Amino acid sequence: TNIKSNYADVYDRGQYEQRDGDRNQVAFALGKIPSQSWSMGIKALYRGFQLSYDYMYRADHSSLGLRSDAYFYDDVDAIWGDTIQRVALVHSGEHGAWHFQSQLSFLSYRLDNQSYFSFIFPTKDPMTFGQRNQSFKYQASDDFLAEEIVTWSPLDGLQLLGGLSYQFSGALPKTNDLSEPFDTGQYCSFCTSQPESDPIFGDFGINPITYQNIGVFLQGIYATKNYELIGGVRADYHSDYKSSINPRVAAQVHLTDNFSVRASFNRAFKVASPYFRYGSVAGLDPDGRINYLFVPNPDLAPLKLWAGEVGLRYLAHENFSIELVGWENSISNLFAFQRIEAHDYPNARPDEHAWTYTNDAGAETVVLGLDFMVRLRELVPAISLGADLFVTYSKGHEVLPGSGDTVGEVLMVPWLLAKLRVFARPWPKMYIGLDQILSSGWVARGLLSSQEVEQDYTQIDGFFLMDLVVRYEITPGLHLSCKLQNILDSRYAGIQAVGATASDLVYNPQPGRVLYFGLSYSFSPIDKNGK
Repeated sequence: TNIKSNYADVYDRGQYEQRDGDRNQVAFALGKIPSQSWSMGIKALYRGFQLSYDYMYRADHSSLGLRSDAYFYDDVDAIWGDTIQRVALVHSGEHGAWHFQSQLSFLSYRLDNQSYFSFIFPTKDPMTFGQRNQSFKYQASDDFLAEEIVTWSPLDGLQLLGGLSYQFSGALPKTNDLSEPFDTGQYCSFCTSQPESDPIFGDFGINPITYQNIGVFLQGIYATKNYELIGGVRADYHSDYKSSINPRVAAQVHLTDNFSVRASFNRAFKVASPYFRYGSVAGLDPDGRINYLFVPNPDLAPLKLWAGEVGLRYLAHENFSIELVGWENSISNLFAFQRIEAHDYPNARPDEHAWTYTNDAGAETVVLGLDFMVRLRELVPAISLGADLFVTYSKGHEVLPGSGDTVGEVLMVPWLLAKLRVFARPWPKMYIGLDQILSSGWVARGLLSSQEVEQDYTQIDGFFLMDLVVRYEITPGLHLSCKLQNILDSRYAGIQAVGATASDLVYNPQPGRVLYFGLSYSFSPIDKNGK
């Protein structure tokens, strides 16, 4: 991964040591930054049935985006690798005014058990600073989902949609630091049996769980020539979080044949993932006592969300349309860090305290935005020249969890984001597309107080990117594709690795210029006429 050149200021340990008072005696080294990903899949269709299978693997250097004074950047074996497998069976059918769609799917996630963080030994003793500490991790999950959706159209313009879903999940949330790779044979899908205990930490950080969710929803759509009305409600029962009912309403009015106005409102909830509920980190002190840094809180409550939107759409011509959308999103009951007593944990110090996640009822994130979209087609018919412009302007505020401070910014969200795509077909078999992306700067996440907004290490600069895509049809079904990403070789930041200034680099460097090539072949079955 080419994130080395022109980033000396980002990797400079001096700025981190000055911030925390550390005195790191190890010379910094930036080695190879390996990265790999691959996937395969197959899909089969037969009448109303569709069967698909996907296998995906990704592995990146585990130090990416993390502070250079705490993590090694020259350990090529330090990876964070994920494997995802998904199999799904879908059936669709109709009977008169009824339409049925059934789906069964299974999703499997596994962290590569060779994944570890290459951590610089956490001590301020210059004699031991620099010892490698391979902090192995493991996590896994399995999800079974069954869903049935029924659509009924009893009258012209009236459609009723109802459904039932059932999810059964099993997971082993991210473990505590391990001195050696986790024995994957000790975890089985949908099992809650405890794997073999660690000789030092016991069962701490090993939390196999299962949970279920049943959802029922009903939605009605009534449409005429001049307007459409939508009303719906979804009810969920989660085995850990009990019941939740969330409504949705929307309407669209056609003021003329070319001009329409729409509005919508919906509410939702998001349960705390096992990753947050069972976060576990502990280390060993020189005196043999366990130092508990972070402990689980299985009782985390769900986040509460609601969203509203008003939109205008004008179709001036079949090749020219404009859309303007105003929206507001709100998330409350956010997660906060809380310091609690932890001396009841095995082999802890008598005065032990640790951090855990908790809900802060007063913490919230409110974002107001304005989207502007323009669609242009056939500007030059001979080459099918067209363009799409997307512009998003957003502002809002956050009430920080824990401190209660109000920040007049939405953290890790640029106030301006724009994308212009220009495309053409200079020849019938060739497609050329040019994407130009402009982003303003933003404020980093992980602030503990509103005063940190003014600090240099929380201010992330904006950027301008340009990507080129070319596709060419060699023969029917055989296509060659080429993508030149970040043509200008811009240096820019991505989202934070952790979202906490105590762990992240001043900003997370992203790859420079990258060239991709691809070859694809698709075929269609022979129809009854032999074509």
